[in-house]
Amino acid sequence: MTTFRTFRAFCLLAVLLFVPAGISKAAIYLTVNGADRDSVELLPSEVCIIEIVSTDSMPYDAFVGFDEWANPLGAFVHNETRPEAGKGAWVELINEPWWYYGYFVWPGLDPSPGVHFVFLYHAEEPGAVMLGLWDGVLNLLDSVSIIVTAPGFGACCDEMTGDCYMSEEWDCWPNNWLGSGSDCSMCQPPQEPGACCVQRTGYCYMSYPSDCPYTWLGPGSDCSICQPPPQPGACCDKCTGNCHISEIWDCIYDWLGPGTDCSLCEAPPQIKVEIHTVKGSGITEKQIREWVDKANQIDCPDLRFVVDSNHVYEPNTPYDPNKNEECKINIWGLRKCVVTADGTDSDYVSGTKGKVVELIPGKTDPCDPNGLNVYIKDSTLAHELNHIFGLTHKDSNGIEDLKDPDNKMYPDNDWNKNGKLRSCHRKGTKLEPWQRKILKEGVGKFLKAKDAVVGGYGDETYDAVGDVGFEYIDLDWMQGWIEWMQNTYLLHLTAQAKMLSLETYSEIGFYIESDNCQSTGQPPEGFDYYLALQPADGQIIFMIYETQWMPLDPAGIVYEYTYIDKDANVPPIPAGVRFELPLPLLRGRVRDVISYKGVALNNVETDMSPNTGLLSIKLHPEPVPGDLSLDGKFDNNDLQILTENWLKTGCSVADIYPAPDGDNIVNFKDLAILALRWLYEPGIVDVVSIPSGESEMGDFFEEGYVGYDELPVH
Repeated sequence: MTTFRTFRAFCLLAVLLFVPAGISKAAIYLTVNGADRDSVELLPSEVCIIEIVSTDSMPYDAFVGFDEWANPLGAFVHNETRPEAGKGAWVELINEPWWYYGYFVWPGLDPSPGVHFVFLYHAEEPGAVMLGLWDGVLNLLDSVSIIVTAPGFGACCDEMTGDCYMSEEWDCWPNNWLGSGSDCSMCQPPQEPGACCVQRTGYCYMSYPSDCPYTWLGPGSDCSICQPPPQPGACCDKCTGNCHISEIWDCIYDWLGPGTDCSLCEAPPQIKVEIHTVKGSGITEKQIREWVDKANQIDCPDLRFVVDSNHVYEPNTPYDPNKNEECKINIWGLRKCVVTADGTDSDYVSGTKGKVVELIPGKTDPCDPNGLNVYIKDSTLAHELNHIFGLTHKDSNGIEDLKDPDNKMYPDNDWNKNGKLRSCHRKGTKLEPWQRKILKEGVGKFLKAKDAVVGGYGDETYDAVGDVGFEYIDLDWMQGWIEWMQNTYLLHLTAQAKMLSLETYSEIGFYIESDNCQSTGQPPEGFDYYLALQPADGQIIFMIYETQWMPLDPAGIVYEYTYIDKDANVPPIPAGVRFELPLPLLRGRVRDVISYKGVALNNVETDMSPNTGLLSIKLHPEPVPGDLSLDGKFDNNDLQILTENWLKTGCSVADIYPAPDGDNIVNFKDLAILALRWLYEPGIVDVVSIPSGESEMGDFFEEGYVGYDELPVH
């Protein structure tokens, strides 16, 4: 078919080129929307009428359209042949990529003056193009300049050369954009010579722009402003930390300046991700990896998620906390049941709990106005991951819901007036500066906890669900870690259940074994303290075991709820509690290792995690013998604890000599350790400063010699 059309086009051209010279030719021209004009401005999708008009009754042959190099910027179609063109008037489409695009036209028998042929031009993309009318030997008879504009679209003018093209402002650099709606008739070439600069070497001479093969610096410029380029510097991709040395114009990332090196290019914090996919769930590993990449694009340069591995399970495998990897974010692709009509159960919506993201697939029509289903979009995982680091659906005041659907934390799903769930409410992925601040702080805290677990001064465990009959006391995750902060140790403890009840009596918290001595606490594990929250009334329970459990003042202990955050306009669902416990509150009962067990209970059942044994964490940095109050000082607080334990035998935190486990009695040997460091406040210390000159210090008692050689303790 193409070959036939091409052959026919050649034949038509031959007819035009060899029309007998003696035949008189008609006077024809173009009109636009019924007017004789040289140009027309259109918006994309607008249409104008192009007409071929004859002023007499003479025969003619012509071509109307675009030449071989032009981009028509739209569609040009024949619409009508008027009776004035005469009987048998002929229109033939020519559309060859290597030739002209338009129509050959011939009037028929007995044409009369007036409009002969009518065409429609449909504008599609911004730009400027010439529509021409040529006679049979391709002499241009008339033309119309068609300028297709759009908001923010105008002339991009190289004022050094006069070259011009139509573009948006962002696409015009380094030339001069003349403004929205401008055209290239406003771009005039300079008339004055200027500096022609070889920027890579600094070589320069004066010339006109047409004679400058390098960079022309503008009319009236001189070679004093032609400077050689700065030294190469670091070209840093702040989203990945990748870096290389380059010149500024060769750097597509952030150029850090002349003479800089890649040691200044910091990679964003990396958080490992574990993928869990269930066969037949409707979510694949490939999809999750693509969504992780999307999250990295959005959150750059605040953090970067790195997929560690993928686990694949058999069809209908349910979520199992015990399959989660510690120190990582675990992403599950699952299929769940449709929500109830009243919207109280949002299990059909993707959500986050602790360090776990559950992605739930949609159905057939993601944006059904009747609200028959929900849908995962590219931003769903990015939205849920940010919940882990403290971002919510609330505005900066923490009270009002977000109103901007272009915000990444705007919920995508809601229930319509018929109680049916519907997606496609979130439109964008932007984050405000205050949200970026929360994100950075949350990432920092997440990584602190991870480093603590890896370093041995933190621990965590997942627990099987369904081992008790009440989901609000069914524990599924515990975490504890130590932080040295403002000259004191802070113990972070988190306990999480399937979901909490704020109405039914329950307690969720921890048993703490703080002194590594089973004989001092509640048998058989030797629990020294009990710290828990009653969610129904928000009351902290803090107790010490001294032959029986005795209440303590919880002042100084901070707690907050952890939540299940769904990608829907439903309130977050309380799932657990997070405590911050200053260790000095465990007065006189802390050594260098703390052990704990999570607990949740009501009046009927108790769930503990781990089921057997305890989780143990080291104090970091290791406390110095003598700092019994764990505040980085050696003062009356430590002396009081030592006095309270004076001559006590067996386990005691004041039994600090000899290191590390003592000698089962608190006496002058232990006092001597405290005296060596008395009133020093360097934070954590491990040496004693001795002034210059000679000095004798007391030695330890009963090392095998008795009597005169015992020196007093200073």
